[in-house]
Amino acid sequence: MNTGTKTLFIFFVALLMTGCKFALLVTANGDVSSSSGTRDCAGGSICEFDVTAAGFIETFTATARPGYEFSKWQAGDYYQCADSENPVCTVSNGPASDDPLFESIRNSILDTGMYFYAKPLFTFVGIDTDDDGIKDHLDVDDDNDGIFDVDDPCPLNPDLSCGLDTIAVDGKIWYQPDLFIGVAYQEIADVCESGICNGPLNGHDMTGWTWASGSDVDALMAYYETINDQECALHSFFADGWRETNSVVAYFNLTFPLTGMTSGPSELYYMDPGCYFNTQTFVSVAWMGEAGIPTQMGGFFYRTP
Repeated sequence: MNTGTKTLFIFFVALLMTGCKFALLVTANGDVSSSSGTRDCAGGSICEFDVTAAGFIETFTATARPGYEFSKWQAGDYYQCADSENPVCTVSNGPASDDPLFESIRNSILDTGMYFYAKPLFTFVGIDTDDDGIKDHLDVDDDNDGIFDVDDPCPLNPDLSCGLDTIAVDGKIWYQPDLFIGVAYQEIADVCESGICNGPLNGHDMTGWTWASGSDVDALMAYYETINDQECALHSFFADGWRETNSVVAYFNLTFPLTGMTSGPSELYYMDPGCYFNTQTFVSVAWMGEAGIPTQMGGFFYRTP
């Protein structure tokens, strides 16, 4: 019996004894795709799936995000593909049986609600922004512009102004959120219905731009969390050329380095003064400008090149 077959057999036997749910535990350092396309799990998520009948089978593939590489699958009780260094993991509860007693036992156990797991592990390897052969976390001049990082206002960007109105990040072009300070939520919604913009907004032609959703901005922030594993992610964010806004000071009695509205009417994405990205959900968003009151939050908009 080869290792792969043995793993599936163990899962099958264990399922008959103890459980009927399967969960993927995925850190922000990678993603997991499924062969069916219906059980994909993005980094930073716990994805649960019910195993409600015989014949469950799925193949999962772990893919590292920039700056990381796949190491192996987590070992432990009820973990599938344990210690396997193959990024592809197939999970199955075995074929159905013609034996009525066998099926009766299986069906009674499927109601117990126990869990089985799979968790890919990723190792930090770093990235090399300037392709000089030295990873950023070891490089004293990450953008190779001749200015040491400790003296460089833009250590990941050779543009010394760090003040462009648009920023290219992970395959998308983003507007600086501060360009939309003073615009009410409803004003943006009128131009960007369903997230797709068409027309002018605060002096900018938004045709072809997308008003980012909360998940869009989650992915944006996750990118910065992965490119600088050793230091505060805010360092990478502002070093890339993003500009600060000072918003919702009265509401929180605090000032955050950057805030911005997303296309969800009760969502606000902000960065705290420490090293963390956060979201805040509100019961009422009239203070965000939905009722026509201009705000100081700006907004997140992107397009593809």
